[in-house]
Amino acid sequence: MGKNPVYAEVYIDRPVKELDRPLTYRIPDQLQGQVRPGMRVQVPLGRQGRVQAFVTAITDQRPPVQVRDIIGLIDREPIIDEELLGLARWLADYYVCPLVTAIHTLVPPGKKNSGGTLVALTPRGWAYLNQQDDEEEEAGLEMLEWLAARGGEADAPSLRAMFRSQGQQVLKKLQAAGLVQVEQFKMVGEKGTGKLGIYPAFPPEELAVHLLSLSPRASKSRQALTVACAVPGLTVKELAARAEVTESVIRGLLDKGLLCQKAISLQAEQPERKVVWPRLTPAQQAAFQAIEESIVKGRRKKFLLFGVTGSGKTEIYLRAIASCLERGQTAICLVPEISLTPQIAARFKERFGADVAVFHSRLSLRERHLEWQRIKEGKIKVVVGARSAIFAPLQKLGLIIIDEEHETSYKQDVTPRYHAREVAQERARRTGATLVLGSATPAVETFYRAQQGEFTLLTLAERIDDRPLPPVTVVDMRQELAEGNRSIFSRELQEALRHTLQRGEQAILFLNRRGYSTFVSCRSCGYVLRCPACDVTLTYHSSDQTVRCHYCEHREPSPALCPRCNSRYIRYFGAGTQRVAEEFAREFPGVSWQRMDVDTTSRRGAHETIIQNMLEEKIQVLIGTQMIAKGLDFPKVTLVGVISADTSLNVPDFRSGERTFQLLTQVGGRAGRDVLPGRVIIQTYSPEHYSILRAVEHDYPGFYREELELREMLGNPPFSYLVRLLLSGPREEEVIRGSQLICDWLQPGLQADQSLLGPAPAPLSRLRGQYRWHLAIKGPELEGLRSLGREVLQKWSKQRSGEVRLVLDIEPVSLL
Repeated sequence: MGKNPVYAEVYIDRPVKELDRPLTYRIPDQLQGQVRPGMRVQVPLGRQGRVQAFVTAITDQRPPVQVRDIIGLIDREPIIDEELLGLARWLADYYVCPLVTAIHTLVPPGKKNSGGTLVALTPRGWAYLNQQDDEEEEAGLEMLEWLAARGGEADAPSLRAMFRSQGQQVLKKLQAAGLVQVEQFKMVGEKGTGKLGIYPAFPPEELAVHLLSLSPRASKSRQALTVACAVPGLTVKELAARAEVTESVIRGLLDKGLLCQKAISLQAEQPERKVVWPRLTPAQQAAFQAIEESIVKGRRKKFLLFGVTGSGKTEIYLRAIASCLERGQTAICLVPEISLTPQIAARFKERFGADVAVFHSRLSLRERHLEWQRIKEGKIKVVVGARSAIFAPLQKLGLIIIDEEHETSYKQDVTPRYHAREVAQERARRTGATLVLGSATPAVETFYRAQQGEFTLLTLAERIDDRPLPPVTVVDMRQELAEGNRSIFSRELQEALRHTLQRGEQAILFLNRRGYSTFVSCRSCGYVLRCPACDVTLTYHSSDQTVRCHYCEHREPSPALCPRCNSRYIRYFGAGTQRVAEEFAREFPGVSWQRMDVDTTSRRGAHETIIQNMLEEKIQVLIGTQMIAKGLDFPKVTLVGVISADTSLNVPDFRSGERTFQLLTQVGGRAGRDVLPGRVIIQTYSPEHYSILRAVEHDYPGFYREELELREMLGNPPFSYLVRLLLSGPREEEVIRGSQLICDWLQPGLQADQSLLGPAPAPLSRLRGQYRWHLAIKGPELEGLRSLGREVLQKWSKQRSGEVRLVLDIEPVSLL
């Protein structure tokens, strides 16, 4: 006699509206007791045969109709626990996306314990996908979007199940184009992989000492040693590739006893650490005590740690995490930039050793899987990483920290378009964890919520050891031009650079534009070179004499003659980091410098190498974009020069003033962080703008008051919520018709306190051949706006025709 029937509710692993609902299947006798929520199973589905599905619930309630049996298990254990499954449901509801899309966001690919083949988007693939290229055939674009919906990665069996026979051909094409990578991996148990990994033979805090012991000419050895400390456990081949050296360099360090070789384990042995806890200032102590009380008493409080640059926010994070660990709890710390990860990770590993896992996109697939497996098995207590680290499968979560909480990189730009800050609040609510948001320049919405009592405000108004904030000088570049100075460096900045370099100190030059010139024009007929697929000008790159689109990566040789009139009067206008570097080298010959932008950090390990070069004073001047503007700590940097403060000020977005103030304050905060005093020089054509004036005074409260007054007058967040609907397609007339159709759907359902903005062309009205129009609905309550968005998506899925795509963005951080 068989067992009582038990049934499973599952969601088919297809991110389409028609299947975004639970289906019931009977659990056959031989699988009863084995099927649990959070597992993947194979089930029959109509004419499609076997398909993959996620189990979301188990029930003994007999359905009213006859149901089919589950065919078999894909996982032996749940890949997502009940807490994260609940978070996935919230994510799908809040950001209006299919539940399976939300689930894939929470878990990495390749969940089978035995391993397999992984397919992942490359950085080029992400850039390619984000602009929705119509030159890529539909199947290829569909596969890229499918991967993106799963956090950029998927295992090969899942991909084959989704795309069937044509999948392999499409995959090969995408791989050849460099848009995806395919990698074999094997998950392992406690005993290790059977491979030998390379580890430093000394504690991480002794790296600088051992680097000094090497010959001054041994630059490759220094590079390899630095990478081995940053990423222990790589094989000889992997380390050589990561450090961009030959394998003989690695073997030489092994012979010297600086590196050692041992079996790669999920939990590598760590050398004994000697941790020195610095003394807290009274303000730090007060902030830490408030956070610790919440952790100890389980009060689930939310804090905004508002501290000026250099005030010691990271030390408070470390103390709070230590308090969690003492109580058997775990912690997550999010950072916004990959460039911050090496320095932050080094400080965390110095304090907590093997208890720390680091998550960011520059890890190889294998490294990410090893880290995820260790976390899931409870061998990791602290996770540090970018926004996706908020989904780390930690148990007994006691603390979530978001450093630089104002950063826009915490918002994901593919479905589900979640903001890590909102997800962190929901996860903290579900787990009872304490939440700490930290920033010297909080988002206006966050500071407003703190003023309203939603967050407890903790303030660090002074730097450590009463070090002064650097004085800021504003240079009016209009006056410089009128007085005959056509250099991109003002006379004051040139003089300050000379004095800084003569004293043997370091400087940072900041410009949030890469490339050499921002546009290329013919002086004879006025023709401007534009991207053939995007409504943007092409940027000149002197390194390879090309002009490029920074949105779709289109590139072509820089023309010698005007394409329109054949004139030779082709000229380059504007400035990017390449031009800054070139002019600096010409003005200051013999001075060591390095660029840090997307172009120079595309290779693995590049961030770590540049940061280490600055710390070791191998370079005197760092030239870069926003990735150098926050979080980095260089004791010898005493001068920061902002080449142009107007880059973000002129962006057509209501947050442009806020972005400008944040960037200027953050990059200025890199100066004078140690015993040497610092100085900041800001060059601008808009010296009277309130964002610049308040940044000069390091006056966030003053900026906040002026910005809030403007927001209230215009009815913008935080006095309202926004939901954006973006349409794109290869034919503008279809996009316009689609946007007008959505407008007609929305108008009847609008409440008196809701308003519709648009439809109108998006500021970036054409990207990768796709014309872009958008609408925004604004109102005082978010749920009402989300309901309108859901209705539009449902109608669109039933009535859409042609090639027009619709994207719903809840609380967008950019309207470009």
